[in-house]
Amino acid sequence: MVSSFKHARSSSFEQKDIRFYFLSSLRLHILTDTVLQNRWSHAALAEMALEGGADVIQYRHKGFQIASHENDMARILALKARYNFHFLLNDFAEEAALLGLDGCHVGKEDTPPGQARQYFEKSGRSDAVIGATVHSLEELEAIKNEAIDYIGVGPVFGTQSKETGLPALGLEKLAEICRYSPFPVIGIGNITPASVPALLQAGVHGVAVLGAVCLAPDPKEAVRSFAHYFH
Repeated sequence: MVSSFKHARSSSFEQKDIRFYFLSSLRLHILTDTVLQNRWSHAALAEMALEGGADVIQYRHKGFQIASHENDMARILALKARYNFHFLLNDFAEEAALLGLDGCHVGKEDTPPGQARQYFEKSGRSDAVIGATVHSLEELEAIKNEAIDYIGVGPVFGTQSKETGLPALGLEKLAEICRYSPFPVIGIGNITPASVPALLQAGVHGVAVLGAVCLAPDPKEAVRSFAHYFH
């Protein structure tokens, strides 16, 4: 099946070849978290994920404050000397721009994507990657004209990381969103390596993974089990 990203290539990305090829490599997103587990810091998880083949690190911490996370953020940014990856902060767009990150991912209750883009442009990062969360076709319709680069769609198979009050989306509804999305689709929500082929068949460009990596006995090997589908 043609992925949602390839579908987008023929429409809204047609005149943006450089941007298209830039985004095409951002397929395996790993979310770091210290609430579901406390064995490793955000920075330690990020390094293991990058060793395993992650393309994007999403730093996820509710109630994020720069002063409390400055050390971890600096350690992850230092990894850019060894790995080619994008570093995003979830939910806190203004802080992500101030810290000089590569972009951010925002949810429905967070900073609007257009405003997030403005924060990065003011900091000199017009190339920042902005992602947004979508749970339905109705939500996709509401943001289809926003200046975003990808959408995170789910929870595909439910979630163990937070109480969303949302039912599992399922593959059929995911495929429908993929067909109509002008943006690359990143599937999220209880994603496992075994589920990746079905997700790709549904049309996703990539996946975002939290629990299957953060809670794994060996996060690096867990990431490797995903990476071979995308690299």
